[in-house]
Amino acid sequence: MEERVQTQGSNKANATDRMAKLLAMAKPQKISNTIPIVRYYRSMIEAHRMAVSYMNSQDLERALVLLIRFCRDHIQAEEIKRSLRLKFENEAAEAKKSIHQAGQEFENASIAHVPEGSSAFVSSAETIAIRIINPGVNTSDISFPGLSAPSSSTNITNLSTKRGETPSAPHIDRSNKPNNVFHSVCGAVSNRVVLIPGDLIKKFLICAEDNTLRNIETCGTLCGTIIGCELVVSHVILPKQTGASDGCYAEGEEEVFAYQNKHDLITLGWIHTHPSQTAFLSSVDLHTHCAYQIMLNEAIAIVCAPTHNQVGTFVLSSYGMSVVESCTKAGFHLHPDAEKLFLEAEHVRYSGDLSITIVDMRH
Repeated sequence: MEERVQTQGSNKANATDRMAKLLAMAKPQKISNTIPIVRYYRSMIEAHRMAVSYMNSQDLERALVLLIRFCRDHIQAEEIKRSLRLKFENEAAEAKKSIHQAGQEFENASIAHVPEGSSAFVSSAETIAIRIINPGVNTSDISFPGLSAPSSSTNITNLSTKRGETPSAPHIDRSNKPNNVFHSVCGAVSNRVVLIPGDLIKKFLICAEDNTLRNIETCGTLCGTIIGCELVVSHVILPKQTGASDGCYAEGEEEVFAYQNKHDLITLGWIHTHPSQTAFLSSVDLHTHCAYQIMLNEAIAIVCAPTHNQVGTFVLSSYGMSVVESCTKAGFHLHPDAEKLFLEAEHVRYSGDLSITIVDMRH
């Protein structure tokens, strides 16, 4: 018990460290020539909108990070800094007091006072209001007659392709993924849960069916709102786009932004298909998603692979963000330690009580 209390308390015992970690999260983002300037402009609008929402809900830590990213000398950011410093100092004093008190209680406690067969602690679970379902969507009921599914023994690296530079999925050994990767992605403020409607995958695949039959990728933008402490995906916007067997490129993003502004939607990530390959992030996908995750830590990339009945919901690891941000190569290319660059998103929940809205701007 003493160790548990000390672990919980030590996280709040140093007010200076907490503020330093928070400000480190707000450091200016690297500017990449590969990211359209209009996307940076859009992200700043969304950052300010989210900051105001957090201030209204008294989530001052996230509000401060976004305000400083929006404008380092923002007058409200200075006011929030003062409030948080006072809060951190008070919490540090309380944490130190709790640690000391727990130590005293532990020393005075006697194991003989605990009746045999009883448990000193009883775990409890809060009832979750939203019914959560598994995202493992079976796409076998969606007809794709132009494609034949490979046998279960087929190795993705042995798939034949028409184009020599079409990427293959890197070998992913999840047993070697870095410890506490999710925490390192989050930083000082933990990631919020992203709720995804349970019907999103099936509806998106229906919209992508014509392209899938022709072995062409389809992409869309995941949009939604902040509800309490959660990010809720409510819309998938399919922009005008040009696709191929190994890539998909959005066009007319201004039209997407106009729709988002009208309906007060923020960008939460993106989704695309791999018509004939497995669910993974290619080198091009990694660069695409890096731009999303720079703007929003919780941004996700959903990859649908119909012929393999696979759906992957991914984020870049902290190592992956560092590698991809520093990479200046374009097109398909190799990255070092590819298996460590991305991982399954742990902050995502698929909900059967939510329904997705598809906005198709392709026609």
